[in-house]
Amino acid sequence: MPLRASPEKVTGPEVFFSPGPKPPALRGVALTMSLGFRYLGPTLLGLCLVSCSASPSATVPNDASAPDAPRECGPPPGGVASDDARCVRSVEGRLADDRGAPVRDLTVTVCGLVCFAALSDTGGNFSVPVDAFLPEGGYAVTANGRPTFGGIYTRLPAGAEGTVRLAEPVVLPRFEAEAPLLPGDAVGGVVRAGPLTLDIPEGTTWDLELEDLTDPTEGRKLRVAQVRDESRRPAFAKGAAIVLALGPFKAKPSKPVPVTITTDALPKGTAVDFVVMTDDGLAAKNDAGLGRVVARGRVSDDGKTVRTDPGQGIDRLTWLAVVPSK
Repeated sequence: MPLRASPEKVTGPEVFFSPGPKPPALRGVALTMSLGFRYLGPTLLGLCLVSCSASPSATVPNDASAPDAPRECGPPPGGVASDDARCVRSVEGRLADDRGAPVRDLTVTVCGLVCFAALSDTGGNFSVPVDAFLPEGGYAVTANGRPTFGGIYTRLPAGAEGTVRLAEPVVLPRFEAEAPLLPGDAVGGVVRAGPLTLDIPEGTTWDLELEDLTDPTEGRKLRVAQVRDESRRPAFAKGAAIVLALGPFKAKPSKPVPVTITTDALPKGTAVDFVVMTDDGLAAKNDAGLGRVVARGRVSDDGKTVRTDPGQGIDRLTWLAVVPSK
């Protein structure tokens, strides 16, 4: 995904920062990288590197020598105009785990057709410089605390403009210590972690994020955090009977994976929907951070488990909410 650099230094394969102040014509610092991989598989499914240059309207004013000289707000990134675009100067907030403790030194991005990035400080606070007209609903804040914490998308509030301060912390839940390895490529099997059981069909392959692929041990582990505190849940999962954060974040199986969750949160025989957090942040219509029903299911007759219906399952490891069917 394209990344607009800020002067700070960040390590990691997805973020590229310029070592000093951005020049008037920003050229060659935006990078698009789309990598698809499968566990234990040698095939590189996709690689795309794209450099781009900023429009002249995004340049620093002539009086840029003055320390407080304002920057002009650049056009909508990616060359996609929008009648409802507003000038966003920066996005500020705080990263915290599900106990409220700060998550420090983590890359935070504001992503849509391009990404803007910064680091969280020792208190978990972040301020991502943007200085561009962003379309309404087109961008979301994302952070991934792999392998210790989960990942998340938090959509910018409606009408975001100027300096946007997120009202609530961006919560990255701490995963449970139990973290078994997922099966290798095309190998099925049953994998359990915490209250979650995955019944992975034979022949299933997994698409991984680059950071997980480059760590073949930790990056292949099934991770689970159950989030009971309503205030620590993402917006789409508020009020759900069960909420789990799963990892490797955004790992996608080639086949739907049936799920069983141990729970006493729902009455016996209740019909339920399994809802996952969407993560398509690179499309013109950004849906990252929203919820999508991915499978139906039912609570067992003894009320101890909830399971997806036969032939159904989840299509990614992300935030998962279970709600009574309407």
